[in-house]
Amino acid sequence: MDENNWESLGLAVIIQAVDDYKKALKKNDKWEIKALERFFHSDWFILLSGGADPDYILDKVFGMKKNIRNIKTRKPSSFLQYGKDER
Repeated sequence: MDENNWESLGLAVIIQAVDDYKKALKKNDKWEIKALERFFHSDWFILLSGGADPDYILDKVFGMKKNIRNIKTRKPSSFLQYGKDER
């Protein structure tokens, strides 16, 4: 797997977590909400996201009235710059 594939995979994991968080909020599933918040504040999330601010993402999802596309449409490299030089 080349670097872009790993970035895409990491972004897919984050997008799925965002979608799951949105669903958990709609259902008011407190256990799932807490589990996903732990993920967003974990070292695993930091690695996958390249250090993205989890509170910014959670605030956007929690307060979002429209859809989640503004997060999904970012290029993987905008989230996943962990340990890379600017190119």
